[in-house]
Amino acid sequence: MTSVPITQHQAFAAPIHLKSSDTFLEHILSDVTVMLSPSSRSRLLWPDAHIDLVIQVGQDAAPFVFSPGLQWSPERAPSLSGPAIRLRFFPWMLPQVTALTVGTASVPASVLAALTSHDAVGAMETTCTWLAETCAAWKPDPLALAGIALLTASGRVPSAALEDLAQTSERALQRLCRSNLGCSLTGLQRLIRFERTLLALFAHPVPLLALLAVELGFADQAHLSREVRRFTGRTPLALWREIHSPEFFKTPAPHSVILNA
Repeated sequence: MTSVPITQHQAFAAPIHLKSSDTFLEHILSDVTVMLSPSSRSRLLWPDAHIDLVIQVGQDAAPFVFSPGLQWSPERAPSLSGPAIRLRFFPWMLPQVTALTVGTASVPASVLAALTSHDAVGAMETTCTWLAETCAAWKPDPLALAGIALLTASGRVPSAALEDLAQTSERALQRLCRSNLGCSLTGLQRLIRFERTLLALFAHPVPLLALLAVELGFADQAHLSREVRRFTGRTPLALWREIHSPEFFKTPAPHSVILNA
C-alpha cells in the first residue's frame, strides 16, 4: 500500500523479547506507534474494526487515555498536547481494552511511572512488556478464532466455515459477539470489509470502483456504494477525493486511516 511520509510520528517495532510471543503479536496487539510530537489539531477518525488505545506520555497526573472502541461512524479524536503511545488491538480484545480505560488501579506502579516520564519510547516498551505478561495466559476464544478468520479472508466467510474454525455454533458466536463487542457477527464482517475498502481507496490512485467491489467481496459496485454511504455519509468517489486531498494524514500503522479536519 502507498505510504505517506510522516515527520511528526514514528513507528517502532515491538520490543525484541516480545517477538517470541506469537499469541501476543498475532492475536492481541496489532501494532504500536509512538507519536513523538503529535499535531495539536483535532482529527477525524474513520470507522475502524480495530481498537486504538491512545495514552499520552509525560503527564504529571494519570495519563490521558482515549479509545473510541469499535467505530461505526466518523468520530473526532481529542487533540494531544504532547507525546503519546498508540496501541492498536484486534477487535475481540474490546472487553480487555475497556477494562484498561476504566481506571489505573490495576496498572502497576512501574508502568504508571514510565507513562508519567518524558521517555515515550521507554514508556512504550514498559507498557508492552506489562501487557504481554498480563495476557500471557490468554488463549483465543471462539470469537477470536472467528475474528481471525474474518480478518484474513478476502470476503465474507460462510457461517459453516466460521463454526468449524471457532469450534462452536453460529448462535454461540452471535451471543459472544453481541456480549463482547455490542454488534452482530454480520455487523463485524461489514465493519472489517469497510476498513478494507477505505485502505483500498487510499492505495488506488484511480478509483476503479467496479473492480474494487469484486476484490473486496461486495455483490456489485452499487453494494459497495451503499456500504460506504452507510458508514461515512459519502459516496465512494467523494471519500476517495477526501483521503487523497492535501489535508490527508495517515499514521505509520498499516491498518489505520486518519484525516485532518
